[in-house]
Amino acid sequence: MVGALRAAAAHAADDLITRDSGRGFLESVLRDALAARLPNARTEQPLNLDPTVWPGRLGGVDVIYDGDVGTRIGVETKVWDVTDSLYDLLKLAAGTQHGTIEAGFCVVAGRTRDWRSPGAIRDLSVAPPGKAADRDVAPLLRDDRHGWAHIWSRTAIRPAAVPARIRTVAVEPIPMLRAPDHEIRIIDIQAISHDQLRLDPAGNPA
Repeated sequence: MVGALRAAAAHAADDLITRDSGRGFLESVLRDALAARLPNARTEQPLNLDPTVWPGRLGGVDVIYDGDVGTRIGVETKVWDVTDSLYDLLKLAAGTQHGTIEAGFCVVAGRTRDWRSPGAIRDLSVAPPGKAADRDVAPLLRDDRHGWAHIWSRTAIRPAAVPARIRTVAVEPIPMLRAPDHEIRIIDIQAISHDQLRLDPAGNPA
């Protein structure tokens, strides 16, 4: 699954060109370029998570596609907003825990300065490529408390709980030759238990 997704992202990178305004490319362009290269891909699909845990109108997954032997894979894309991908990572993990998807990927295109910003996503993205790492989510949120608090303050959908344990795999970065000073990094994510980490009203591990 990792190899197929990386290959699709590498080909999609050829479609991504920075705009004359210097504002980069739109996230929807990255999403659509990926969807065009993945089998039976659909964009903006619901995860159908437990509404008592994820209340309100939760946004859909950017791309859902068919993986090997009929598996359903979810992909969330981001451009520049590296630290904000932590929310997407946990949403995808919740999808794997709920059984909506078998695995999830965060596909993030960032500039050098974006990838220098401290945070959980940067740290996860620079782990040895291809090596699975099991992690407790509580220390992950505590270590990135400022980034997580910023996400929490801006989202309308605040989960009551998130998966307590996750497995991540970093993927070899993809250079973007037509978008100078940009690089795509990919993180594979799955929940590895049915345990949930309760969050208090401020988003902190309870």
